[in-house]
Amino acid sequence: MTEKKKGNQSVRFTLLFLFLFSTIVQFCYQESSNNYASVHFKHRNSQSGLVKSGDGPSYLNPPLNFLTTGQWKDAGNDRSSYYLRAPGYGLFLAPHIAIGVNERNVFGVLIRFSQLFLNAIVPVLVFLIFFKLSNSYRSALLVGVMALAPVFTAYSNYLLSEAVTPVLLLSILYLMIQRPKWSLLLGTLIGYLVLVRPAFLLVLLVIMVVHWLYHRDWRYLITISVLATLPWGIWEWRSQVHEKPFDSIEQVFHPIYDASNSDYWRLPHQSLYSLVKLSNPEPIHFHQWHKTQWKSVRNGEKVDTLKVMKQLFGPAISLFLGNDKLVGIGSAYFQTWTEIPIWSSKQQHSPKEIKLAAMLRQVKINYVKQNVWDTQVLVPMKVLSGLLFHSYVNHSTYWETDYSGGQRLISIILSSFFFSCFVLAVLGPFIVRTQYLKLSGHALFFIDLVAAFLAGYLFYLSWIQRGVEKRYLYPALLLAVLAASVIVLQVLRRSAKPDASSNSRA
Repeated sequence: MTEKKKGNQSVRFTLLFLFLFSTIVQFCYQESSNNYASVHFKHRNSQSGLVKSGDGPSYLNPPLNFLTTGQWKDAGNDRSSYYLRAPGYGLFLAPHIAIGVNERNVFGVLIRFSQLFLNAIVPVLVFLIFFKLSNSYRSALLVGVMALAPVFTAYSNYLLSEAVTPVLLLSILYLMIQRPKWSLLLGTLIGYLVLVRPAFLLVLLVIMVVHWLYHRDWRYLITISVLATLPWGIWEWRSQVHEKPFDSIEQVFHPIYDASNSDYWRLPHQSLYSLVKLSNPEPIHFHQWHKTQWKSVRNGEKVDTLKVMKQLFGPAISLFLGNDKLVGIGSAYFQTWTEIPIWSSKQQHSPKEIKLAAMLRQVKINYVKQNVWDTQVLVPMKVLSGLLFHSYVNHSTYWETDYSGGQRLISIILSSFFFSCFVLAVLGPFIVRTQYLKLSGHALFFIDLVAAFLAGYLFYLSWIQRGVEKRYLYPALLLAVLAASVIVLQVLRRSAKPDASSNSRA
């Protein structure tokens, strides 16, 4: 009894230590990054310590407008401003805005520190999950301390959904292995995660498949499925029926294109991006090109159409199209821009936009047919390798393109670490079974669950979405680290007992 009490006291002390130390580490990391950004990147830094980004307003404005006008919408007047993003993260921001009485610096500070404390739970959850899976206090403490690294909470001072999704994902996994009977809470938590980032419907799908293979409990799956899909379903009903139905399934998940838009986020932009991603899936390149050319065309400046279209498409698609086709596409695209004010006021796409979009879709079909290997294998593999082999350091000193020797060394070490973790995590089910590793039922379930999620998520980002930013994979980093750590620990345990291992294999 005494030993058990001592063990419980040690666990409680560890949880408190990890939470407090994580809070301190995050705060110091944020302050260091903010101080550097205030000197070198003034446009990226705000007074409240929140980092500015292009996505920040689309998360912040809907709850801000709701509290001031009673309408959940973005700052624009077009229809897409009413359903630009699913409102999960906005609902998290709303109480902070309300408390801040619309003083941006006040609610900015509240948001920043609320997200900081929320992310301070990350090492706590990591420790609890690993302790449950390994039944080893020392191993769990080591992995928990590893999770203190700021790279895992690097978006806690951003107005982005990545500021809350890691905690949600870890909480869901913790419930799955520690409180599997709590289906109501689990379903609600998944439902909120989907409302924050609809792409995480994949989490529900993976849980349903893996849980069915293990337990065959259809009542449990129905319960969490209803709770997980209901919030997002209500949101989509509001968007599709109450406001206006979308034209494509892509607009359901990312509803940024609408005929009422008064800028270039319209039908041709959607078709053009789908074509460009076949050879250059870097979204910053595409969006920066649009910002530059939009300003030039709107100001009536002379544009070298052939040159700028080659910059957009890159050598492969440019060679496929030829100069005449490039100039034709560019001229038609820029001409639609001059007519946007007229047609956006009518909430319609112009005949030229419809014709150009259809032509770009056909070009995409033809290009894929003639370049199957490049478009379906090489480019997705390039995206995948970029996601897997990346340091994920988000300190403002890493926003610059030229790294110092020390920065490059850190980047290589972390990139190699994450690459190894992802490989081990995805291959985990095969490694466990082919190497006869003796895992508990909870650990084996966890390995299969994480492997299925990571494989599906990486496939979605690399082969389907393609135009991705590295932050999209950030919430999955600790999942990979946890799964890889469980496998490594089991391998070390087996190596320490070669006789027992060989007997069990026999």
